[in-house]
Amino acid sequence: MPRHVSDRSILNPRRPVMPFLETLPPYLTRIVVGDLHGDLQGLRALLAHLGVLDRFSKRCDGFHIAQLGDLIHGGHHEHLADRRMLEEVLERGWLDEVLCGNHELYPAFHLPSGRWEGMTDPPDTEVVELLQQLRRRGGLTAASAVDGWLLTHAGLHPLYQQRVPAGLRMTAVDLATYLCAAFEARIRDRSGRDVFDAVGPVRSGGRDPLAGGIFWADASEMATAKPRNRVPQIFGHTPQGNAPVRLRPDMWCADVGAALSGLVCALVKKPLEADWVPVVVRSPGGPRRARR
Repeated sequence: MPRHVSDRSILNPRRPVMPFLETLPPYLTRIVVGDLHGDLQGLRALLAHLGVLDRFSKRCDGFHIAQLGDLIHGGHHEHLADRRMLEEVLERGWLDEVLCGNHELYPAFHLPSGRWEGMTDPPDTEVVELLQQLRRRGGLTAASAVDGWLLTHAGLHPLYQQRVPAGLRMTAVDLATYLCAAFEARIRDRSGRDVFDAVGPVRSGGRDPLAGGIFWADASEMATAKPRNRVPQIFGHTPQGNAPVRLRPDMWCADVGAALSGLVCALVKKPLEADWVPVVVRSPGGPRRARR
């Protein structure tokens, strides 16, 4: 069964929660969208620039689009923007996969490790319901894989790669499958797991000596991580200035701030091409501080 979604729903609810087990058809352009923080205008502008949307904002065929989490912001009085983002994404089917980011952890799953300074607490009830709709359609997974690249929100630190079960192949698909299953267990049993809950020394100011987990690791921590990274990775979470940055030959960070900076980005790989090309557009809405 092709992995692309012919009915353009965000993820067909009849299909399993982990759609990356299927191989993408070679004729699809692969697009990995970075953090958005509720910037609906920026997402629309990015997808239009890439030819995904026509002049009526209707999705065109020929693309597979994954988003790296922090789809919403979840704080600083941004609940109206978050609602609009979720409503449009759910209704229009612009995205095939939406990963969970640290900004979704608390409103979607009520995980304490998802709390951060300035967030809306308690979360907006409509945002919570829309996130649950997204989850029921297969969104908010912990990881995915595209063409041998592991996708997570903040990156899988090599120290956690060493902890995967014995016998598990160190491939993007196997690691994504493992992370998704482990995250579902984390949600069910409420027991902490470092790979999801650790904030890491960079983001905690040294208070958390553990390596940052897949929702919190800082890009600087990933860039200098030892032992060696064993699987190619794409992640976001840490704004990189005006363009995505290739931290290592096998490691991209695709986050340029979105609503925080007025820029949105994606990594794009056209059919039969071997490498990712970074794309950045300016959001019509500008940065959040200019909109308030």
